[in-house]
Amino acid sequence: MSNDSGLIAKLEQWMVDTIAATGLFKTSDLWKHQIGLDGSGTESFKRYEPFAFVAYVKTYTAREGGHDLRQCLEFGVVIGVESKVAGVARFGDANNKGISALRDSLISTFDRTRPSDETITCDPFYFTLDFLVVDTPRQCALEMRFECSQMTADN
Repeated sequence: MSNDSGLIAKLEQWMVDTIAATGLFKTSDLWKHQIGLDGSGTESFKRYEPFAFVAYVKTYTAREGGHDLRQCLEFGVVIGVESKVAGVARFGDANNKGISALRDSLISTFDRTRPSDETITCDPFYFTLDFLVVDTPRQCALEMRFECSQMTADN
């Protein structure tokens, strides 16, 4: 891991590194607004695809029995594929993985998994939802959400 910042940055980098290790994506990186997902920036799909961009989304909190802070950290992973043939980006074919298969692979990669790095303490990640952010005949991008909990004990 190249990032030694706070917990959120460490978890983002762990997710990027884990995705890169799958070998499924040409680009696995932190979300730095590499492409526009509103249609105006989808021409940059070709430069990165197949891609997976990771970003922290939000935190919600709760208190446990001893008033210990429990942070539920939510992360988004946007995956995208472009194809020359209509429908292949979304559904794949014999030679190309589409969003559907890539989605399944990332769920298997992250659901009920946590970093083995001892400097990152959190509960396992869980898949929570996904939704299409780009869906055209030759381009498809899906945002997936995963969350994990982190406990901070009162001293």
